[in-house]
Amino acid sequence: MQLKTESSKTPVSVILLEVHTSYYLYSQKENIEHLLSSVVQKTKDLCPQLFDEAKEMTDRYRILLRLFASCHNVYNLASTFTDADIKALELSIAAYMEYFRTHFSDETVTPKMHLLEYHVIPFIRKWRVGLGFLGEQGGESVHARINAIKRDVRGLKDELAVLESVMKTHWVQTRPGAQ
Repeated sequence: MQLKTESSKTPVSVILLEVHTSYYLYSQKENIEHLLSSVVQKTKDLCPQLFDEAKEMTDRYRILLRLFASCHNVYNLASTFTDADIKALELSIAAYMEYFRTHFSDETVTPKMHLLEYHVIPFIRKWRVGLGFLGEQGGESVHARINAIKRDVRGLKDELAVLESVMKTHWVQTRPGAQ
């Protein structure tokens, strides 16, 4: 939807910072509210005749962003996933994409949205871990876990025995069913 303002000929959707393609920046509820309320206020200040349309648009984005946050806050974890976790995430992704296609039907599904819809669940099903393990926070999480395991085996004196115990424990903790 491209709404033009009288004064600047700038689409109102630009004020939204093309939010549907950079949604990952606004995953927290208060950030979403701050972003959307500033759009409504800026539209009211600059082009009052578009206020109702801006309000309607931000209401749609509020729902879209909250649906995305419900996906992002789960798949981005650096933890293991159960079948129930995966199913819940799958339903959240489906709800997000259905809402997007229904309420933003003129918009294009971005490559990141395609990855979310078609590739995140198969990846998590295969590896049983969230995508958080793939980034810096995942590395920090693994490092913290290894250090915690090392504290648990600090009574062992042989370095090789410590390393072997740490690796076995880490393997069992991150791959349920692996003994």
